[in-house]
Amino acid sequence: MIQPSGSASSNSSSTYVGGLYTFKDKVVSSRVGISWISKNQACQNLENEIPASSGFLEVVQNTKDEWNSQVLSKIITTSTNNSNLALLYTSLYFMNLLPTNQTGENPGWNSSEPYYSDIFTLWDLFRCSTSLLHVLQPTVYEEHIRSMIDIWRNEGYLPDARSSNYNGRTQGGSNGDNVLADAYVKGVRGEINWDDGYAAMVKDAEVTPVNSDPDPQAPDSSTKEGRGALPDWLKYGFITPTFSRAASRAVEYAYNDFSLYQVAKGLGKTDDAAKYLNRSKNWQNHWNSNLESIGFKGFIVPRNMTGFIATDPLTDSGYWGDPYYEASSWDYSFGDIHDMATLVDWMGGADTFYSRLEATFTVGANPIDVTGIIFDSTNEP
Repeated sequence: MIQPSGSASSNSSSTYVGGLYTFKDKVVSSRVGISWISKNQACQNLENEIPASSGFLEVVQNTKDEWNSQVLSKIITTSTNNSNLALLYTSLYFMNLLPTNQTGENPGWNSSEPYYSDIFTLWDLFRCSTSLLHVLQPTVYEEHIRSMIDIWRNEGYLPDARSSNYNGRTQGGSNGDNVLADAYVKGVRGEINWDDGYAAMVKDAEVTPVNSDPDPQAPDSSTKEGRGALPDWLKYGFITPTFSRAASRAVEYAYNDFSLYQVAKGLGKTDDAAKYLNRSKNWQNHWNSNLESIGFKGFIVPRNMTGFIATDPLTDSGYWGDPYYEASSWDYSFGDIHDMATLVDWMGGADTFYSRLEATFTVGANPIDVTGIIFDSTNEP
């Protein structure tokens, strides 16, 4: 059916809208410009990046040259195994797709700072690719951190995840704190305002975000930014089942507080450093030293005001509404690596700790899982 008006729209899943185009030429080239700001800016972006005189093959070659010079050439290997090389460079490619540098395309506020969006997601990335970004793309790394701090300046919280100019979600802790602390202790300075960076971290650590748009999978507290379960953390030094993901949040909040300790210490904020170092030990309030699983004792468990809550470390992995997010207490009990000496001691000493770590990855160690493996490599922790 031809629309005389030249336009059509539908909000129905059963009424489809499409378009049919015909061209007299067999090969058709199309240039597309985008902008969050305006159609005029989209057109200007198009002219800046793909002028009308650009040929298709020229654009392809320019794109290859940019990826090779900025990303793929940063790692040189002597390997000649094609499968390994394909894995290496494909991984580098996908790692560098996000976050996206959208400087000049921020519709929210005007700023001289860089603007990066599409952050998927710091609860994953602080453990791996943000640190690698520091090595491979130090300028991008610094700009990314400056952008995170500028988001705090203008929206009130650091992002833990961000898409389409919007913060959300926060899976566990405020792990943007870990990214900033990692940069700080590695000596990244440049144009980063570390007084503002630390203030942004303190906001995460001290101010509970308003739960203005409850998450249907975890309506108990905000999952947009910050630390939704902060009231229990500040009042009790542990997190009760009033809040979803209480046990795994406790593990991450402790790690986050250690991040604040590191930056506070570096900035000479002695009182703050002592406070956050003390708070970073609160994971210990979730440690049930008597809980045993396949011969090993001591695990991070959910708890309430009267004590520990029964759980099975081999089966208690959960999701948004559960005590643990996407991993079991077996996994999360290794999580507070900032207090590793205590972990090793409480797990029974170095030899037992090593045996327990080995058991985590040993086929056949898990008697109730079809794979026989305790560790689940498909999830973040």
